[in-house]
Amino acid sequence: MEQRRSVLVSVLVSVVLGALVAVGVVLGVGTRAEPSPVPAAGPLPQVAVTVPDAQLNTNLASPTYTAADGRPRTGFTQLNARDSRLYNITFRANSVACTQQPRRPVPVPDADLESYLTGILDCLVAMHTNAFQRAGLELIGPRLQLFAGTTDSPCGSQASYAFYCPRNETIYLDRTDDPTLRGGRLAYHTILAHEFAHHLQRLAGVTGDLQARLQDAPPAQVAELTRRNELQAICLSAAILSATWPSWTATDSDYLAWTEYLAGDTVAGQTTHGSTRARAAWLRAGFNHEWIVYARCNTWVVEPDRVS
Repeated sequence: MEQRRSVLVSVLVSVVLGALVAVGVVLGVGTRAEPSPVPAAGPLPQVAVTVPDAQLNTNLASPTYTAADGRPRTGFTQLNARDSRLYNITFRANSVACTQQPRRPVPVPDADLESYLTGILDCLVAMHTNAFQRAGLELIGPRLQLFAGTTDSPCGSQASYAFYCPRNETIYLDRTDDPTLRGGRLAYHTILAHEFAHHLQRLAGVTGDLQARLQDAPPAQVAELTRRNELQAICLSAAILSATWPSWTATDSDYLAWTEYLAGDTVAGQTTHGSTRARAAWLRAGFNHEWIVYARCNTWVVEPDRVS
């Protein structure tokens, strides 16, 4: 058992590679008015933030993580990347039950796929409804659009497996892609959680702030800002999965398939989603805690080497 636990921890340290590289957010001018002024573009202030490692619990059927680092502060009041009200949201690991969406073998047949994915998204919306209200945010669920191979969207023509377009607040997913090649049964859940995280960024003012900062930014800063945005989505999606883990009746095999796939699917030269080290660190920040606090996913206040 000790050897198995060691292997699992080692796997987690190197996760979040190729699957999340195939997904992301495609920025465009949005139709929703941002509810507060967006700060002027410019260099981001740097604040030291510690993202601790954590140890795997012995209950492998419920692989949550704990870290004795206390709970980050809340009381965020703004609608921008650095100080978003989104960071006030807190859940406990394994605390969310999505009873309306039973387990399904993958791949789900085309005739049932849209309703199945909609059920997963409905759960993600439901789990955030009260939390958003307490944070003073308005929650409107994203739209879902399936496509085959390539698709046109208000954010441009795309051939990615999945992406989020903030212009029409829609998650796009390629129904012809085989999820068994993307980590098995949890592929639908991990991809949707990542794209839903981009939707949360949109609603909480992070995306609008990013768009403002990208205006006239030099190429190096554009790359860094993009990484901050994607690494935050990785962290938030990991937090969402940690809270909802029991709902998917996940087993040891599901967990191992997810982490081993992500650890083994390396993409050379990837610049938009950060390095292997950065992705693993931000996944730990979201997933490896008994108390899940979205403030731990604040990639906008850390030193550049933390998002390299």
